Amino acid sequence: MGDTQVRRGGLRPMLSGLLLIAACVSPTAEPSGAGREGPMHIEMERTGGVTGVRFAATMDTDTLTPAEAAKVRQLVDDSSFFRLPARLTASTPGADRFQYRLTVRTADRSHTVDISEGALPAALRPLIDWLMAEARKPR
Repeated sequence: MGDTQVRRGGLRPMLSGLLLIAACVSPTAEPSGAGREGPMHIEMERTGGVTGVRFAATMDTDTLTPAEAAKVRQLVDDSSFFRLPARLTASTPGADRFQYRLTVRTADRSHTVDISEGALPAALRPLIDWLMAEARKPR
């Protein structure tokens, strides 16, 4: 009897409902306010370039002013960092180009991306620039 009811109603209404639910809950969607609760730890390493000098910076939002912490969180959100693949490689290699390794950790997730300078997404550039400027400030 239950099997007959499914056949009478058809699969179309059931599939339509499932598609509607799937559209509302995307597996790549970030939760509202992602990473906004608790500290965020960021590590950046830049290698390569003409001189081959390594530059490293570490940043914890709990050591920043509330305005600075909000700024860095916004830069991470704007770059869609947690959606980036683990490796971004330029289509044409460059011997003197920089290589970046960027890791962001929150209480509920961690993600590391290795990036060739020629593949650096424009949306990620403001975060990289901010981290480098902050790391160079005298303390």
